[in-house]
Amino acid sequence: EKKDPAQHGEIDSRGRWGAELHYIGGPFSLSSEYLVCRYDDIEVFDNNNVKIISDDGSIRSWSTWVSYFLTGEQKEVSNFAWRQPNPKTDFDPVHLSGTGAWEVLARYTSTKTSESLFRKGILEGADRVDEYTLGLSWTWNPLIRWQLNYVHLSGRGIQTGWEDENNGGQPGKNRVDHEDMVGLRMIFKF
Repeated sequence: EKKDPAQHGEIDSRGRWGAELHYIGGPFSLSSEYLVCRYDDIEVFDNNNVKIISDDGSIRSWSTWVSYFLTGEQKEVSNFAWRQPNPKTDFDPVHLSGTGAWEVLARYTSTKTSESLFRKGILEGADRVDEYTLGLSWTWNPLIRWQLNYVHLSGRGIQTGWEDENNGGQPGKNRVDHEDMVGLRMIFKF
């Protein structure tokens, strides 16, 4: 059921809790997180302010990643945030000297949202999505890092596509069971 754009919603309360576990052993790092977000009394109203949907819901997400520096560097955790190490030897792109820091990583994330929120039309898309990521990171020096990632999404009814003038400015309407992406980015620190 497609929601009328004039509809609006309210949430009575939201509660969140989570747990994290981190391990660093030389060039090897492991991190795992679990998060639960509970929404109580989600209400959707029509354009006459008449309540048409009411439900409770939750989102549960679990993520684990492992990382290994091929060149021997070691990550640090500071105030619950990861800090990328500086390379043992910087890479000089002008003279093609030094190695920089090379890191390989893998990540798994699973997110599950209450199915009733989709059945009742509060949300659209997939109620569960599993994400698998493989990555390679090359830190040239403390200011420049390249990241290459392959990401595979798996789920029932993932909404895909984008808004543009060819589809009237509406988000994509296609539903798929998986989606793949390769991404490359260059990160500059100032």
